[in-house]
Amino acid sequence: MLKTTYELEGDRLEIVLAFRRIETLRAYGRQLLSVSENRGLLPNVDVVIRMSLEPTVGLAIKKEFAGHGVFLGKIMSIDKEDTGKWWYQIEYGDGDRETMDIEELRAFDLTC
Repeated sequence: MLKTTYELEGDRLEIVLAFRRIETLRAYGRQLLSVSENRGLLPNVDVVIRMSLEPTVGLAIKKEFAGHGVFLGKIMSIDKEDTGKWWYQIEYGDGDRETMDIEELRAFDLTC
């Protein structure tokens, strides 16, 4: 959009540029609709980043505990089972600990 805005400020045939950009966006929209797994919806950037983040020791996590508030924790250790499943040991600021698998971990706000 920013590039298009700059291009439309010139002394050229702006209507042709606008038409070309609109058609490009429409073609992209048609392409999205043809993808069966996303039903034409763009992915949420936060989810994409969270799903691609590789949790490491020291990574911070924010978790809300009902009735107690939000606590900041850190991954203290990572263990791998023989089955290939990874377990993450989380320690919170108040000393409480819990173990999560990757699916549970990615449900929370991960910070660096």
